Formats: sequence, structure tokens, C-alpha cells
Amino acid sequence: GTDTTKLKTRAVRDGDHYVINGQKIWTSRALYSDLMLLLARTTPIEQVTKKTEGLSVFLVDMRQAVGHGMTIRPIKAMINHNTTEIFFDGLRVPAANVIGTVDKAAIGIRASSKGHRDINLYFDKKTHMLVKSESRLYLHDVVVRRN
Repeated sequence: GTDTTKLKTRAVRDGDHYVINGQKIWTSRALYSDLMLLLARTTPIEQVTKKTEGLSVFLVDMRQAVGHGMTIRPIKAMINHNTTEIFFDGLRVPAANVIGTVDKAAIGIRASSKGHRDINLYFDKKTHMLVKSESRLYLHDVVVRRN
């Protein structure tokens, strides 16, 4: 199983940006995506009271990130041919791209029975913002696929 609270991807504040280092594996369709919601640890687990604290969600513009701190590598698999591994090496993400409250992302994230992470947010077409939802994740409004 997956223990989301033990993720190793770190985001450290540097002025108006966060610098992200780490990796994600088994990420579907990353080679065809323009945007990604990235969960990273912003406070080390040793410095929080509860292990669910210290996690933050970032909106990453993959079009700008690839080649500038983000590398995507396909994983050869028999079933899912669009599975990838993503490496973050000094990726700079604007602090304005934090979704919700820094260190409090676990409130809107849960591990499902299939091991996938669901974030209870949806894209409000009127305000053009991601907002908290009491139901499911509606990424189809937020993720733009490349042709």
C-alpha cells in the first residue's frame, strides 16, 4: 500500500517560489499533460505534530517545467503504456501556485482503496479557481491535454 504521509518529494520556500526536489512514479499520461497537481512535503515529517501535517499541493505548469527542473521518463509496462516516472531537480514553482493552505493539504487528500490519491477540488468556471468540493475531483476542467 501507499502511505502518502511518508512521501519524499520536498518543496522548500525560496522567496516568491518553492524549490521542489524528489520524484513521482506511476504517473499516468504525464507526457501528454500540460498541468499537474503535485503533492509535496513543505515541512519535514520530524517537525510536525501529526504526520498528516506539512503537506502542500502545487499547480505545476508542465509546459514550462519540463527541461527546467522536471524530467519525465516513460515506464515500459505491459498494461498501461502511458505510465511515467517524474523527477524534480530544483524545479521552481511560484508560491502563488499553492492550492489551499501551505502544510494543510492532507485535509483534502485521502488514499483510496486502489492506492490512488483523490483531492477534493474542482475548477469553478465562473471564478477560474480551484475550490474545495465535498464530492469528487473534477480535473477534466483543469487539465489540458496536448494533441
